[in-house]
Amino acid sequence: MPSITFDTPFGPTRITSNGRALVSLRWGAGRPTAASSDGVRRSGEGEQALDGHALDGHALDGHALDGHALDGHALDGHALDGHALDGHALDGHADSLLQLAREQLLAYFDGRLQQFDLPLQPSGSPFQRQVFDAMLEIPFGQTRTYLELASRIDSVPRAVGSACGANPIPVIIPCHRVLGTRGLGGFSAAGGVEDKIRLLKLEGSSPVLL
Repeated sequence: MPSITFDTPFGPTRITSNGRALVSLRWGAGRPTAASSDGVRRSGEGEQALDGHALDGHALDGHALDGHALDGHALDGHALDGHALDGHALDGHADSLLQLAREQLLAYFDGRLQQFDLPLQPSGSPFQRQVFDAMLEIPFGQTRTYLELASRIDSVPRAVGSACGANPIPVIIPCHRVLGTRGLGGFSAAGGVEDKIRLLKLEGSSPVLL
């Protein structure tokens, strides 16, 4: 699936789409990204194989992979004969969606955006998607408990907590805004509770931690 990786305050962050909507967000790879000229590393950029030849700056059929044209197509992470460099289709709509998601995430981390406006298609069971929908209704800067969400959807806190932990698009689907009755609970992103606290503070929710 088309994806891009870019740096955020939480480390290298990768967002993936199915061409129509976002399907996952991950961070915490523990190493800086190798960004292209626009500050973004797209899927397959500079490291994936194309017809068995590595795209690491060496020759492919006699043509250098240094950003110059190969049969008229630039090897800068964009389309080559209509295909992204990881073998998947990356059309203009998918690329625009990923760029929009990147812009909104960076604006959020910078304190300039409070509500995302992006199409989402998270994987999960019908119950998990019900919990995801409930989390999307929690406003910026506010929190709910697992018990409150469970009461709303006629479930139990433990099941809601498990669904929160399965959230494939953290931050945008704000599982960090769901807390335990007597503690913070967990967080589905790589940084765990520490990153959950950072996000709550970013949103001005730090009083709940006292």
